[in-house]
Amino acid sequence: MRNKISIVTTNITNNGGTERVIANVANSLSEIYDIRIYSLSTTEGECFYPLNERIHIKHMGMMCYEHEKSVLKKTFKKLINVFYSINEFKKIRSNYIIGVNKNINILLVLSFLLNYKRKRDYKLIGWEHFAHNAPMSLFTRILRELLYKYLDDLIVLTKFDEEYYKAKKIKTTVIENAYTAMDVDNLKTVSKGNVILSIGRHTSQKRFDKLLHIWKEIVKKNDGLKLRIVGDGPLLDENKKLAQKLNLSDSVVFAPPTKKINEEYQNASLFLMTSDYEAFPMVLLEALKNGLPCIAFDCDTGPRDIIVNGVDGFVIPINDSLKFVEKTIDVMNNENLRYQLSSNAKVNVERFNEEHISKKWLIKLKQLQ
Repeated sequence: MRNKISIVTTNITNNGGTERVIANVANSLSEIYDIRIYSLSTTEGECFYPLNERIHIKHMGMMCYEHEKSVLKKTFKKLINVFYSINEFKKIRSNYIIGVNKNINILLVLSFLLNYKRKRDYKLIGWEHFAHNAPMSLFTRILRELLYKYLDDLIVLTKFDEEYYKAKKIKTTVIENAYTAMDVDNLKTVSKGNVILSIGRHTSQKRFDKLLHIWKEIVKKNDGLKLRIVGDGPLLDENKKLAQKLNLSDSVVFAPPTKKINEEYQNASLFLMTSDYEAFPMVLLEALKNGLPCIAFDCDTGPRDIIVNGVDGFVIPINDSLKFVEKTIDVMNNENLRYQLSSNAKVNVERFNEEHISKKWLIKLKQLQ
């Protein structure tokens, strides 16, 4: 009989990087394990990314409070969700339970601690997709450091986070994200076009507003360039208005999320990222795999762990917008440089291939058995 793995996430129907990684890992592990994904805030829907038909999704249907204007109603719904999820988590029967963010991990531990009638017959694994110092309330930070000690292991994406959690006496293992499998035979080396790409949800974290201000300076130096920003999110309309205000409507295109994301990479010459913080961004891995040089701010964490500075892209000191503009212009005006960065990108990214990362997961699960 195959061992069972339950992966608990907020919304598996989202089109973000976390959901892409969950789908990749679930597909890989489903060759050996029975996989079920618990989606807390949904009542129906499919995973945005392809899932093996053996993988089952259970929608938990928790209350949505993101757009609730009343503080009292929002607080009430949050409390209802906490009690509901703790009660539902007690019913999960699995060999391994994996939570994919800090709030879920905290609730999973609380569910275990409050379920005194049930013997601990499963391994509880936390899986962090953001750096430990990502914005959160002091209360959440304290809870995390107290309750994570009850996890059988915590999976993080970088050595930076591993060192932090181990210093807190929390069992921790680094397993990076793998890039998405793609048709290697059709990969280009570099595009001679004028399209520059950025991908992500329109949230405050991604700082597309900063990118638009940077872009205004870029097109002053090379007005033949075009920027494609692919994604949706709560700040999309605000960013569109900013582009109009900065007179960038002719050089900036806002495109919706697409399941044919590789076509976006293949039609671009350079990838830009201006996030305030990340963990281990999938978009950088996929851009490099597609032969796209990458330029990103040196936020905590991700870019410095993925981009080899000066070899397959450039990591820019955080908030040094002038340097960001300078490197973008250098790459786009120098075809030989772009070609060399592109060639290096496809070689360097192989350390994050799916087979290599899958082995790390299998080794860790076997160790915990």
